[in-house]
Amino acid sequence: MGVLARGHCLPVLDSYLEGVLAPRASRRVEAHLSRCPDCRAVAGQRARVLDAARSVDARPAAGAVMRPRGVSGRAVVCGLLVLVVLAGLVAAVWMLGGPASTAAPADVDPVRAVSAPVSASADEDDVATRVDELRGQGWALPSLSASGMRPLSVHADRVGEAAEVSVAWGRTSPVVTVRECRGADADERTRCARQGGVGVSGASEARLPVGMDYRIADHADGGWEAWLSTSDAVYRVDASVPRSQAEALLSQLVVVERSGLAPPRRDEDPRDRLERGLDRLLDGRVGGAAVRNPAAGAR
Repeated sequence: MGVLARGHCLPVLDSYLEGVLAPRASRRVEAHLSRCPDCRAVAGQRARVLDAARSVDARPAAGAVMRPRGVSGRAVVCGLLVLVVLAGLVAAVWMLGGPASTAAPADVDPVRAVSAPVSASADEDDVATRVDELRGQGWALPSLSASGMRPLSVHADRVGEAAEVSVAWGRTSPVVTVRECRGADADERTRCARQGGVGVSGASEARLPVGMDYRIADHADGGWEAWLSTSDAVYRVDASVPRSQAEALLSQLVVVERSGLAPPRRDEDPRDRLERGLDRLLDGRVGGAAVRNPAAGAR
């Protein structure tokens, strides 16, 4: 194909701007740009993009289009992609390195374990101890530590034939409260989760990227509440953070529950967590249990 296609030079414009076009072809492109304002505008836009990608201050000669020199823009883009992949790998190793949740004995019923109200607040160690005890009784209590929050209070009680555990998360004051309701009957779990809420009138239904449906409604004070059902529990999240963060928070609950990982210990060395995550990744294990292939299980 010639240098110019259909009277324009767009097919070879990137090669011209990167300085890899043959001299004769470059002269033809320059001649075309001098008389075609449309191609000249596109050339200017692409030159600025390439220049920004390379972070090179390339000044055009008088009457000529900017022609950046130095490292190819494609090489810079490839380098950035490598960095993104490496960052994603480190994030995955960090997530897998979380301590395994306290496993409850097979004969422990989390609902019956809550025989009397359990509460803790103010003292961080006391709250953490109560949360660990409830996890040991079979409660998932997904963590929001990855969002920079910590548990500020915890309360557990019976609600009819079901039981609920509420954990308030925040930095200095509660901004997100996660209520986890469990029971043998799905309707009982749902009634438990909605107790004290604004109700489902006006709630909208949506789907999380992790494949779970949820409902969400606005509070009169500007906050929101959402309901999310899994096979074992119903969660209600009351939050004063922007509603745009709802999907990320709910997805985090699902991911942490499925992975079986607990929040990191405050005294844990980050290097230990990364090493543990790398070992699990290489061994194909998450949360101390081998990762199963869903496709293989369906055979």
